[in-house]
Amino acid sequence: MFRDSPAEHPGVNAAELSHIERGLPPLRGKDEPTIPWYRLLTHRNICAMCIGFFMINYNSYFFITWLPTYLVKERGMGLMEMGFMASLPLFLSMFVEVFAGWASDRVYASGKLSLTATRKLFLIVGLVMASSIGLAAFAQSAVVAVILLCIAKSGMTVAASQVWALPADVAPGNTVSMVAGLQNSVSNMGGVVGPIVTGAIVGATGSFIPALVFSAALIGLAILNYLFLLGKVEPITFEPTSAQVNSHEQPNEQRRADARA
Repeated sequence: MFRDSPAEHPGVNAAELSHIERGLPPLRGKDEPTIPWYRLLTHRNICAMCIGFFMINYNSYFFITWLPTYLVKERGMGLMEMGFMASLPLFLSMFVEVFAGWASDRVYASGKLSLTATRKLFLIVGLVMASSIGLAAFAQSAVVAVILLCIAKSGMTVAASQVWALPADVAPGNTVSMVAGLQNSVSNMGGVVGPIVTGAIVGATGSFIPALVFSAALIGLAILNYLFLLGKVEPITFEPTSAQVNSHEQPNEQRRADARA
């Protein structure tokens, strides 16, 4: 079913094609200069996207690495009970993420909020929910702790619904995949260091409380990051370098030479 362009699909009709293409920026020509990935990292919005997702993933990986151990050792659960309780945050967050994506589309389509305000609203609401991971550390009962962890994980997916929309919102030209790849590469470093740091804190203190409080502190930094470092959500523009301009002009000059010949 996949095509590089909807216009190439045999099943598309004119009205559908017009609806799809309405408002889209023009595609970059094949001979236009490309933007190196390292130049993308010089823009504040790309940096904010990478930093914020790093902190979200740091927290998110707790649920697929240390949560079972936490429920058994810190909350005294048996293996069967732990298996059920550990699945709840992930199970609920599946539905919450889909709902958050739908809701953000509806909010933006209503015209009441700009794209920037919509993205930031859902990011901040989601991250405030995610900060419940710190409250779970001090819950008196295991049930309350699991409820707070469900809220925390669901909040992470509310934020993630916007995180994955941002590359298409800001990527210059035809670089959406590159921007998404950069953001995801940096974020998964959070998944790499998160379990290691959590294990080190638990090993040094003998408790999960400092580890969960530290995770919540990172969520707080993520909120500040999206509030202040992330600027207006709009397509990024870069001035072409001299090397890019030269490489862009050479094919045109060659075509003119061919035409004269």
